[in-house]
Amino acid sequence: MEEAELLNKFQFSRILSQDSRAKCVYLLGRIPNQDQPELEDAILYFEKHHFYESELPILASSRITELIDTESNDIYHWTKTNLVKDLTRPDVNIRIIYPATQAHIDKYSTRPFINIRETSDDYLQITKPYIEEQPLKRVQWVYNILEGKAEAERVLLRDDQDPNTGFILLPDMKWDMKTMNALYLVVIVHRRDLKSIRDLNASHLPLLRNIAEKVEQFVEKTYEIKSQSLRMFFHYQPSYYHLHVHVVHTAYTSAPGIIAGQAHLLDQVIDNIAIIDNNYYQRATLPFVLAENHEICKRYKEAKGY
Repeated sequence: MEEAELLNKFQFSRILSQDSRAKCVYLLGRIPNQDQPELEDAILYFEKHHFYESELPILASSRITELIDTESNDIYHWTKTNLVKDLTRPDVNIRIIYPATQAHIDKYSTRPFINIRETSDDYLQITKPYIEEQPLKRVQWVYNILEGKAEAERVLLRDDQDPNTGFILLPDMKWDMKTMNALYLVVIVHRRDLKSIRDLNASHLPLLRNIAEKVEQFVEKTYEIKSQSLRMFFHYQPSYYHLHVHVVHTAYTSAPGIIAGQAHLLDQVIDNIAIIDNNYYQRATLPFVLAENHEICKRYKEAKGY
């Protein structure tokens, strides 16, 4: 089904979560399967758009049509309004996950989080078995991109010279491709044996350095953003187990997943391996924060009484 058809057929069930600061909401609903009569779970994500830089000089001019709930106190004044709609400047980002699995529903639901200190033994005995049990279909969409079967027109940079150091670079769906302060790119490596930073050692330094060097060069040449204004990092635990790097502008301080307990800077990962220990990530204790209803957390509770 096309995106418009999915939206039109979406039947709202409940709000999964919302973030007033990030101006976004996740909605759970159901959509009829086009091949079968039953309904399947679907998730809609709505996010208020960043202001376009080109519209800032005229933001307080003729585009404001009506003021609502106007108040003032001394030198401070506040009000509300609706800006004139302009289809060339969409003001809401929408993402659709369909059909959505229970894992997706758990991921985007409001829930308590817990901090887990994963030792190297914990990784081998609890986390790694979970990763190895993940069905291939969970990352099939990644393979489709790598093989050029999907999103080929969105790929910004493709490095195919060496399969051991190669990668592709594409914009994250959260970026509008216009607001530079909200730049968000994703690097996906060609190698399929690397699931997370736990797999990295000295033999992978050429790959990591290649990513750092070529992505920085590309971003500076294409978007005129210098490396000092970039934050490149891995997630641990990642949302999917195929090694990838997040690239965001340092001004994007509300970017998802840049908090301690999740983000590991690419430069720091390189130094930990090159300077401290060739097998740093096989030996280190890595804390991470996950929702307590995540399957990994359930396994830690059973094994360690969390």
